[in-house]
Amino acid sequence: MSTRRNFTLGLFGLLLLGGSLQAQIVLNGDSLGTGDPSGSIYNGVAPIAGLDGGYLWVQGDFGERPGVPGNYFSTGAIAPIQLFGPNQALVVDSQIWVTDGRDVGGNFGLNQRWYMPEYDSIIGLNSFLTLDHTQNHNFMRQFSFGAELITPIVRFDGNFYLPVSDDPRTYGPPIMTPNCMQQGHGFVFIDMLRAEQQMTGGDVEAGVSIPNLEWISLYGGAYWWDANLGESIRGASGRLEFDLNSVLVSASVYNDNHFGTSVNANATLLIGSGPIAVTPRLKDTYARMFDRTRRRTRVGVQETLVTVTEEAINPVTGLPYNVLVLDNTAAPGGDGSFENPFDNLSDASGLPADIVFIRRGTTTAASPLAGGAGLVAANDNMFIIGEGTPVMLPAANRPGFFCELSAAGTGPFITADPNSSVITLAANNVTVVGVNIVSPTNGRMISGNGIDDYSLLNINQDFGGGTTGPGAGIVMTNTTGTGRIDNFYFNN
Repeated sequence: MSTRRNFTLGLFGLLLLGGSLQAQIVLNGDSLGTGDPSGSIYNGVAPIAGLDGGYLWVQGDFGERPGVPGNYFSTGAIAPIQLFGPNQALVVDSQIWVTDGRDVGGNFGLNQRWYMPEYDSIIGLNSFLTLDHTQNHNFMRQFSFGAELITPIVRFDGNFYLPVSDDPRTYGPPIMTPNCMQQGHGFVFIDMLRAEQQMTGGDVEAGVSIPNLEWISLYGGAYWWDANLGESIRGASGRLEFDLNSVLVSASVYNDNHFGTSVNANATLLIGSGPIAVTPRLKDTYARMFDRTRRRTRVGVQETLVTVTEEAINPVTGLPYNVLVLDNTAAPGGDGSFENPFDNLSDASGLPADIVFIRRGTTTAASPLAGGAGLVAANDNMFIIGEGTPVMLPAANRPGFFCELSAAGTGPFITADPNSSVITLAANNVTVVGVNIVSPTNGRMISGNGIDDYSLLNINQDFGGGTTGPGAGIVMTNTTGTGRIDNFYFNN
């Protein structure tokens, strides 16, 4: 609040200063049409420019604009260059500003204008580069291109705005959710981040001076903006401007389908080498060669939400979960991820993993998942889990939230080549749960030698009383610790 008050008081001080420096200020209605001609300030020489028509200015801008909330204070310079005669000017138009959030921005532009004496009119083409910060302190860059037509009474302006990048810029802490999904070789939580996205768009504006009060102008316009992740914006604007030679005062109102109604007001003090004159300005068309370019000064953004992912952390290892996935319907050459599973049990053999997850796919007792030489479980604390076993995995980085690996249902059927073990336990504390194992000829369902601790749970529960294959069942030798076998079916 204190920043806005300082801006306002400073602006009023400048206006009062202008009044004190001018001996005659026209206030009565009869004299409004015969005020000072344009150029009492514009034809002076700005100290920093050294060019006819150059001047400095300071401005306070208060209120809201679509995509640009908050107040700001700006200062700039106009420096016209007339190298090819008096009826043209390349106007260097630049400024810097400070927002009420103490962010700094600015723009630099060139406006080539041509005066056509036979029509008493000016046409111009301009281009600007704008560097700005949003209210959330994100840095934005923008190019703009515009055209203008200035006549004694009517003025037309059109501009197109092109962001250097329309990638969303995030701010603030993430909005954490319990939504966990399978991705890659693990699990990720889907979080949300607040973001600002720069918009591509344009505007047009037409204005007319009031007859006999030509220092007062009314403008109407339209604008449109598009953001890749946001809403397409369509709106209309209106503006009332008072031109008092050294002082410009205007008020604007905007209305669109996204930002609603916004109201903005600003006041500008122009400073040249001549005296400050706060008197109604006549519309001398030629002198308007040195007016500031009419365009959207700041970079507009649209706020949105973007999704970000955070890997679920295995509380046992302190690292993201590492899951290998197998599916008999997968295409050959997979990498064992949820998206591209292995299609053979042996593909996962000996690989590091927290979990080997075997999908049901289209497997049956007569058509099990092929296993080649079988699966060797070579990592301590590994889980081999068949789909159909309800499993909810905890995440160290989301206490109280879980990632679902599998819901209840029928388990997958797996096998291996003759003379092989379908699953070989070659590490400590391995758990096998929820699979149906077709034992191969002269082979074994599960074997292990010299290991500590193991758990074999709910094995072969979907054979429906049929044979489990010609080979042996569970063959364990030289094991120590605790071996748990629960709910195991065998019939050869």
